[in-house]
Amino acid sequence: MSDTTTAQEAAPAVAAPGRRPRLPVLGRAFGGNPLFRNAYALMLNTGISAVLGLGFWLAAARYYSESAVGQGSAAIAAMKLLAGLTAVTLTGALARFIPVAGRATARLIFRTYAGSSLVVAVAAGAFLLTLDMWGPSYRFLHGPVNGLGFLAAVVAWNVLTLQDGVLTGLRSAPWVPAGNTVFSAVKLGLLVAFAVAIPTAGVFVSWVAAIATSVLPLGWLVFRRLVPRHTAATEGRAHPPTLREIGRFLAGDYTGSLFSLGVVYLVPVIIASQVSAEDNAYFYIATTIGGTTNLLAINMGASLTVEGSHDPARLAANTRAALRRMARIMLPVAGVLFVGAPWILGVFGAGYADAATPLLRWFAVGAVLRVVMETYFAVLRAQSRTAGLAWLQGLLCVLVLALTLLLLPRMGLAGAGVAEISSLAVIVAVAAPRLWQVIRPGPVTAAPDGDLADLGPREATRRTPSWAVKAVKETAEVDASSDVAPPVAPPVVPRVAPPEERAPAEGPPPTARARRVPKPTRGGLLLGCLLTAALLLYWLPALRLTDADLDRMGGLGLVSVLPLPTLAGAALLVTVFAGLLRLRREHRALLLLTLVATVFSLHALPAVIESAPRFPTAWQHLGFLDHIDRTGATVPDLDARWSWPGFFAITAFVGQACGVSDFTEVIRWWPTAIQLAYLAPMFLLTRSLRASWRARWAGVWLFALSGWVGQDYFSPQGFTYLLYLAFVAILLVWFRAPHMIWSRLRPGEAEVEPTDRRQRVVLLLVVIALFVACVPAHQLTPFVMLGVLAALVLLRRCELRGLPLLFAVVVAVWVGFMAEPYWSGHFDELFGGLGGVGGNVSTSVSGRIEGGSSTHKLVLYARVLLAGSVLALACWGWWRRRGHGYRERSLPVLAFVPFLGFGMQSYGGEMALRVFMFALPGAALLGALALFPRTGAEARRRVGLGAPAALLAGLLLIGGFLVARWGNEPFERTRPGEVAAMNWVYAHDKPTVRLLWLTTDTVNDVTPALAWGARDMERVTYVPTLAPTDPVLVSGLVKSLKDAGPHSYLIVNESQVRYLELDAGYPASWESRLTRTLDGRAELSRVLVNGDATVYALRGGGSAAVPEPDPGPIGPQITWTPWSVVGALAAGVLILLLAGREVLRVAGRPSVGRLRRSQSAFWFALPLLAVVLASLVQRFLTLS
Repeated sequence: MSDTTTAQEAAPAVAAPGRRPRLPVLGRAFGGNPLFRNAYALMLNTGISAVLGLGFWLAAARYYSESAVGQGSAAIAAMKLLAGLTAVTLTGALARFIPVAGRATARLIFRTYAGSSLVVAVAAGAFLLTLDMWGPSYRFLHGPVNGLGFLAAVVAWNVLTLQDGVLTGLRSAPWVPAGNTVFSAVKLGLLVAFAVAIPTAGVFVSWVAAIATSVLPLGWLVFRRLVPRHTAATEGRAHPPTLREIGRFLAGDYTGSLFSLGVVYLVPVIIASQVSAEDNAYFYIATTIGGTTNLLAINMGASLTVEGSHDPARLAANTRAALRRMARIMLPVAGVLFVGAPWILGVFGAGYADAATPLLRWFAVGAVLRVVMETYFAVLRAQSRTAGLAWLQGLLCVLVLALTLLLLPRMGLAGAGVAEISSLAVIVAVAAPRLWQVIRPGPVTAAPDGDLADLGPREATRRTPSWAVKAVKETAEVDASSDVAPPVAPPVVPRVAPPEERAPAEGPPPTARARRVPKPTRGGLLLGCLLTAALLLYWLPALRLTDADLDRMGGLGLVSVLPLPTLAGAALLVTVFAGLLRLRREHRALLLLTLVATVFSLHALPAVIESAPRFPTAWQHLGFLDHIDRTGATVPDLDARWSWPGFFAITAFVGQACGVSDFTEVIRWWPTAIQLAYLAPMFLLTRSLRASWRARWAGVWLFALSGWVGQDYFSPQGFTYLLYLAFVAILLVWFRAPHMIWSRLRPGEAEVEPTDRRQRVVLLLVVIALFVACVPAHQLTPFVMLGVLAALVLLRRCELRGLPLLFAVVVAVWVGFMAEPYWSGHFDELFGGLGGVGGNVSTSVSGRIEGGSSTHKLVLYARVLLAGSVLALACWGWWRRRGHGYRERSLPVLAFVPFLGFGMQSYGGEMALRVFMFALPGAALLGALALFPRTGAEARRRVGLGAPAALLAGLLLIGGFLVARWGNEPFERTRPGEVAAMNWVYAHDKPTVRLLWLTTDTVNDVTPALAWGARDMERVTYVPTLAPTDPVLVSGLVKSLKDAGPHSYLIVNESQVRYLELDAGYPASWESRLTRTLDGRAELSRVLVNGDATVYALRGGGSAAVPEPDPGPIGPQITWTPWSVVGALAAGVLILLLAGREVLRVAGRPSVGRLRRSQSAFWFALPLLAVVLASLVQRFLTLS
């Protein structure tokens, strides 16, 4: 349905007493659609007010003195503030209730004018009585005449502001820009005229006097023409609101509006109090531009509120149309702001462009998020659900103010933008699913399991908004939970007639708030209190841990120093979630809150209690960003990861665009943020299951409790794993075979989500984009995605039969051409492990448990035990589902196809961890089906032992998580002294430096337990050096330091020493004895020492010349031969041909012609494929 098909019903035959003015172009271009006509009128009003307002202040600066302009602007600001106490907050109520007020419309408007005028008059009187407290700018308001004039001005401005809401509520918003244009033009003319007559107060007087030119004629128009016409048009369908309804609406809307005003007015105060005057000017200009852009979404929301109140039956259709139209408007506008921010701000001066460009770009992104938020707020107002509106606006206010105070000192002005984006993202994450429930079309009737109606064409299914069906579903669910089972019957929803068939309603119009909202049960309230207690138990003792406490960690890692109340809180979190699974009714909000709290508590613990961000490789990845930021190029000879630079390139680009230069806090919070992001595709994946709500929630919960692998740090693997989850979720939800004939075993997958051809094309392009984004970002993830896709196609669980070939060509071309610097020098390493399953498994599992501390071995055994337990539970889930008559095929593919990775290579001894990580989504969902295998009415009647079993499994998994995930924390933790030592090295790395670090394996051990590589990666060479088992024998270390050449250093740091103790079995006294011996060597001197690291250098430093940095040629490095050129051209044509073939197959209607074109494209692709394969073989044979 197009967004222009939301035209309302035809006007009644009763002739209106006047004609509605129609703006040029707007009325004709959009067919008189009130939703868009009013929205565009309000947007036009915003533009006119901004342009003429700028002209007013430019003229004021020209014709008046600085003091006069200052006094006038201060009085105007005070007038707006006092009038805004009611006017700004009552416009939402007018937009909500005028459409349904009927004969009471005139009375409602007049009482609103009168009541709000009385309130603001009292407020203005209080302001005048305390005038001496407000500074010298208001001195000219002293005296009875001036005071009465100011009081009249406040009342007039209040009425003028309310008038805009009245015109919008009467669906006559085109009068708003007309009135404001007259007001702005008259005040500009009076400003010039009063420059001589009233040189001191002319600015304020001209503004106030012009109000009458808009209020008086439009007031006459409202009461004499528009209100009678509105009353006649809504005759028989109106439902005048009661005082109680208005009061309940205002209680939420007024409170929420105050929170919104708090964001608008308090954030600039915070900025002004913490930055210089120059920075405050930069912020003001950027926020003015961003705020003007935000008004576009606010104006569309106001129009949507009016139309939703006028015709609640079309709320879903109007909301969809508003979202589509705002996407067409806001995305280009935000794109122009984002890309053109330097040039836009450059108009105000070079300093504005340099300082405020990142801030304006953040505001541009926020404008897109505000479309979703303001649309949902408009829906809430139309449904009179202002309580939810108030708490969302309150949450937004608290988040924006708190994050601004937190980030502004750390990130400068960009911190204010990050605070707004983060806060908006939280609100949108809450609002988007609820907005989707409003606009999502759903099937009218639900066919029972096994009904032959599943065989019908998907697009022929009649659909209706899901919020209209929700009341029937919730009623049936509540009845099903009672002791007496109701008669089973499919829910029937009345057909919604098109506008032309609708007759006026006899009574009050239906509203979405008529739907039944389940009240919280006693069990839900009790578990909510227990959740609060669990979080307090978990966090309060943990927050008291200091660095000295963390230094006492033993072989079990972080769990060895966690207080007992923290461990009890973790167990209580599991108990709460298992208790929620035991309840007879699904408590979605509480389940989601408990799940998010569990994920945050498990993964954010080191980020909160440790002084520096953890994990050495995360610090090393900062060096990739630093190199791209400084040089703008990749250097494949420096590191193999430069052959897959996608993640680093896009992150560096985003950082530069948004003004983020220090990623230290990013790597601190990245694991927590990415783990929370994993939940979204997991929830989407559960929609492919034919399972109960308990099984779906338990599956995501088990996934979260089993995420101990530790690949969620700031890395390409953590990012591409998120893309992998989204990839498989889209495949299983929208691209499975849609029609299934049941045999003895019913399919374990639910029916495919209904989509039209356009939506399927978009989803297909998303799938292709996800895979293409992974190919240049990570070595392993594309092969897992390709394997899962191929298995689903072979088992007929995916319709996209041409994608495996397309994706295989893409990944082969990247490896063969773009990754040449890696495989041409590491051919045996890359392909030597192919087929060696036993050796790869041994290296990845048993090879990692050799030697080391006996206590620390428990961590490694716990990992093996946890992985085996989850996989065994998955196998049991497959068996139990089969016993209940369900055939699971998709989930076993996800759980067991990643094990083919053992046939590729050992991946540096980490293949077992990667295999389990990729197998976890399918294994967790199968494990949940082992606990709750039933579906439908049987699942509602019989909970069985699923919840107690879930409690037991959860306790084992969360205990194992704390050991397996944080067991390596003694050496994976980054200490502040080590960061300081590395900063010292970077400060002395010109032209180059060699840093020796201690290890037991100088060949295979390439990652020191150190915050290394964060800067100057082409200047600092990290040299693994054999750590002597006897700390007295340090001659080898001295010799290695001499062999390294001049400008070389040896570092002995606490984390690496802890690694040697726990993983290699070095004694606890080894470090102190080693440093004493090194201190006694005459050839060595300490150049840096702190509590966490000691750096040694040769005395004298050597006389040889220090080599200059030689990073090698920039990438990509491709050796072109005649065969390579032909193969590259053929590969480009082949990829386009295969992708186009798949898109046309999905987009086109089934026909003989489409089948012939598809077959022709396939046969034409075969010779191209042969050329590409021959080229790749030739390259491997000649360049390896």
